[in-house]
Amino acid sequence: MSRVMTDEERYQAEIAEEERKLRWLIRRQPTTLELRYYLVFLLIVHRRYADAAKECEQIRTMHPEHVMARVWLGRVERERCSVHRCDLSRGRKPSRRSPWRHTH
Repeated sequence: MSRVMTDEERYQAEIAEEERKLRWLIRRQPTTLELRYYLVFLLIVHRRYADAAKECEQIRTMHPEHVMARVWLGRVERERCSVHRCDLSRGRKPSRRSPWRHTH
């Protein structure tokens, strides 16, 4: 008897498959910035800030003059800190808020 996947499990499986495909493409075209930035965005949206930061650092290593990697890395660090700090101040686990909320 096979177990039926929940919506959350199916969603997580789709995300994992998307990441796997992106990493496969990146291995074959390592200098393609668009693929790397798409992976960074995918990781940020799914709150995998450490992985997103690592990808930004790899971009900066390959293309030190590329400013967008530094901008994205700063955004990743701010989001990771603000979500963690805000939730800890309320005595809760980090929430599932969107990392793209409007801030000024």
